[in-house]
Amino acid sequence: MKLYYSGGTSSMSCVIAVEELGIKCELIDVSWSKNQNVAELESFNPLGTVPTLVMDDGNTLTQNTAVLEYLAEVVAKDAKFLPKVGTYERLNVLRWLAFVASDFHKAFTVSFRAEDMSSDKTAQGQIEQFAKGNIQGYLKHLNASLGGEGFITGPNFTVADCYLTVILGWCDWLEIGLSDYSNVERYVEAA
Repeated sequence: MKLYYSGGTSSMSCVIAVEELGIKCELIDVSWSKNQNVAELESFNPLGTVPTLVMDDGNTLTQNTAVLEYLAEVVAKDAKFLPKVGTYERLNVLRWLAFVASDFHKAFTVSFRAEDMSSDKTAQGQIEQFAKGNIQGYLKHLNASLGGEGFITGPNFTVADCYLTVILGWCDWLEIGLSDYSNVERYVEAA
């Protein structure tokens, strides 16, 4: 298998899963600014997005949630990393995985793209403040949800934690402190 990823992006969640699960997989770092492995990536994924997983049978799989599920369930067969189909525990992991992918991740995108949305510096600042307000609302929700648990769904590190860990790391880039969110801060330190 080959996994195309790019450092600092959400595709790092899949790299974390590969490492945590001990999966034999060739990791291929893509850099658009250096034109590193871009053409190779696009030969498998015309959209040129990461993660892109090229499976041993030649099939290609994209999108963090799909790749994470495949790695945990099909390759590693690890029920702690992704519980069995039909259980509440699995649904809970998938619920948090969807939250991170659909809500939390998306909240950061607005701030990262403020310069693309407006050339006006005042407008860019307003966009960034709007995004930070949404992020802080999600941090408050995460803080309450984490409570005394070890990880987002309980005592086991799961595919949801792979993704959440990466996105929480982006708080540093936006200079969003976690001191007001003690459970999140503890989680980040432990992860």
